[in-house]
Formats: sequence, structure tokens, C-alpha cells
Amino acid sequence: MTLLLTALLWIMIYFLPYLIAQSRHHQSAIGIFILNFLLGWTVLFWIISLVWACSATHAQVIYVPQGGTLCTCRRWRGMHAIDCPARGPL
Repeated sequence: MTLLLTALLWIMIYFLPYLIAQSRHHQSAIGIFILNFLLGWTVLFWIISLVWACSATHAQVIYVPQGGTLCTCRRWRGMHAIDCPARGPL
């Protein structure tokens, strides 16, 4: 049982860059997974994929119509107006 838990812990650590990319909705999550899966064992590429996963996903976009109010938008991880075309009507 201890061996199984240790193996699962190491697998989670090995795929940590991909898990971070998925949780951040990174646009290159599949590329991070492929790099990590193929070359993550080299440690250097594991660190590179970790840095890539923690990098910015895209530029912050702000759309505020005149008299609009702002709310947080999970999709863009920035501030958008309530009637933002990216978010749609509430």
C-alpha cells in the first residue's frame, strides 16, 4: 500500500507542470503535457515545462462600455464589463 501511494505521489509530482497548466486553462496545456511526458525525466525540461505552465496565458483585455461596471471574468482572468462580448449577457 505504501509503495502504491509513493508511486502515485511521484506521478503527480512528475505531471505537476501539466496539472498547473490545466488548472490555469493555459492555451498550450497539450504542448506542456507532451514536453513533460517525453522529456520531463531530464529534470531540465521538467523545470522548463513548469516555468511554461506558470507563464502568462494571454494578455489581459479590458472592455468597458461607457457607464459599464466591471466584474471578474474567469475565462479571460481579467476584468470585463458585465455586458462584455467575450462573456455574454449575465
